[in-house]
Amino acid sequence: MVYLIDGKKIDIPTEKPYGQGSEGLVFKKGDFAYKIYHQEMLNENYGNKENFHKYLLNIPTKQVILPDKAIFSTTGEYVGYRAPLITGAKRKHFGITKLPKEELIKNLQILEDDFSLLSENYVLAADVSPVNYIYTNDTKTMNIIDPGRYRHHCLEDKDSYARQNNKQLDKLIELLLYLDFLEYKPISTKRKIQELKELIKRLKNEKNYSYRELFESITDYETIDDYAKSLKKYIR
Repeated sequence: MVYLIDGKKIDIPTEKPYGQGSEGLVFKKGDFAYKIYHQEMLNENYGNKENFHKYLLNIPTKQVILPDKAIFSTTGEYVGYRAPLITGAKRKHFGITKLPKEELIKNLQILEDDFSLLSENYVLAADVSPVNYIYTNDTKTMNIIDPGRYRHHCLEDKDSYARQNNKQLDKLIELLLYLDFLEYKPISTKRKIQELKELIKRLKNEKNYSYRELFESITDYETIDDYAKSLKKYIR
């Protein structure tokens, strides 16, 4: 189907979606993903998404993947956005507890910087969940995709954005840890796995650390999986 990007026609193959969700369909062409919205999802009672998406175009995040172009129909209606295509295995666990600690910390630092940049630009992230997380093995990068519900200038001040965005990043990391613990079983039962996740969260909060700072402070273990196994003695 033919669309307009920067006023130029582009034919996007729409016979077979690359992905789909509640908001619309994603199509692949070359090194880019093209998200085409269901018409009724362009306004979800909190403002026009065209405005939100266009605002994100020039914010230079590295691993929070934002739109780089707006897409219009041939009659001029906004229909969606283009973004760099991020590839990686889709699975029920994500392997962050098996990453070398230095690699994990490097990725978390970049994600923290990306979320700080969003906060500085008055952007509130949304849908930051394992569904929208991709680890790309070739580049050893942890990526967050699908900013379709991100909003801007909806909170009082930059500190409010920072608090909310940091909470979302923390929640993502906690869920990724939990899913890995379920898969790799550093401790025996589901109840104990939940307690293990909560213990790590509590250790982070007691020191007022980010997860990156917590993992940096752990000097005796090469992976979070090894660290998690060392905490078994504190869980009954």
